[in-house]
Amino acid sequence: MRKIIKLLNFIRYLRFFDEKPAKPYYLLVVDGPASISISRLILEANSILDFKCIVSAHFITRLKGSDNSLKNSMVGWQFTTVLFGLFRFLCLAKKYKKIPDISQVTAMSNFECITRYIENNTHYIKDVIVFNEKNPFTKLAVSTAKKNGIKTSCIQHGAVVENYFPIFVDRYFTWSEYYSNILQERVPGLNTVCVGRLDYVEQVNYLATEKNKIPLLVLQPADVSIAREELLSQFKIVIDVCYKYYDAIALRPHPSDNILPDILSYIGDRKFTIHAGLLGEVLSKYLIVISLYSTVLLEVPFYGGLPVQYLENGYLNKLMRRCDLTAESQMELEDIFNNVMDGVYLSNHLDFSKKYSNELMRIGDMNKLFKSLECAGV
Repeated sequence: MRKIIKLLNFIRYLRFFDEKPAKPYYLLVVDGPASISISRLILEANSILDFKCIVSAHFITRLKGSDNSLKNSMVGWQFTTVLFGLFRFLCLAKKYKKIPDISQVTAMSNFECITRYIENNTHYIKDVIVFNEKNPFTKLAVSTAKKNGIKTSCIQHGAVVENYFPIFVDRYFTWSEYYSNILQERVPGLNTVCVGRLDYVEQVNYLATEKNKIPLLVLQPADVSIAREELLSQFKIVIDVCYKYYDAIALRPHPSDNILPDILSYIGDRKFTIHAGLLGEVLSKYLIVISLYSTVLLEVPFYGGLPVQYLENGYLNKLMRRCDLTAESQMELEDIFNNVMDGVYLSNHLDFSKKYSNELMRIGDMNKLFKSLECAGV
């Protein structure tokens, strides 16, 4: 029943024909939760620039009532797009003698959607703007745009990790000079523009009347920047140290989680809670938040919490560091837990953590983004 509802929801976005644009525009390529929220802010900013968005089949069904700006600006999906995708899949299925799978049909439809749309509107699209280069949909958007001589840009959506590389876009809009420098070091000649974190327009100085006394452990998916076994091994060390000092822990799964069952199996009969609600609400409840290299660690200080990063075996470097307070061994992590009980130590590191986050994650400047796009488009 759920799949039928998603299918019907998807079908209602299909059109028989795409209207030809009246003037040149910037194409936002949406394929993830962060890209939805940032695109919404861009579209609702009342810029003199014209934007349209194209959303992958995986996320078109996740649009909510608050995403009307995306729905009204959406292009690319036509009935013929899906038919071509289905035909392409059937040809491959016949060739390789595979049983049809809906996810593969979706992938083929995505391929048809993004490539056909960009190729058919080459003279109108001024810049193809993505929010990551690794998803198949966005990767296709960038490669198709470059083949057709269209400028390409990427807006940073999270803390930079190793799998951001290699970078193929012409320009990168970053959260801070810190990340601009990292990208330029790794990709000489890359044009970077610091516009801050666009979906973090205002700092949140949240001071809860009372914080939860147990630590919050923010999980991350395996095989992104750290292999599964290594990632689980490091999380297990963190879990054991937490239970050495606390009776229970709280868990925050990643939106693309693929390790929670393993984590729960390791925890066993020990006490825990799982928080999957709004991130800000969750962070505001905890004094100590721990993770390996999650972007969330940069946000914790603005909710009155203390971020702690645990990353061993040489992974903790300029690229992967997320906060002021770090540990590279079990002993160092235990030292942090011992010291955090001290009020002066805690107060000092709360201040240091906020300064560190401010350095890596500037407040978003939408006007600077628009001005940079406009100047480049002249």
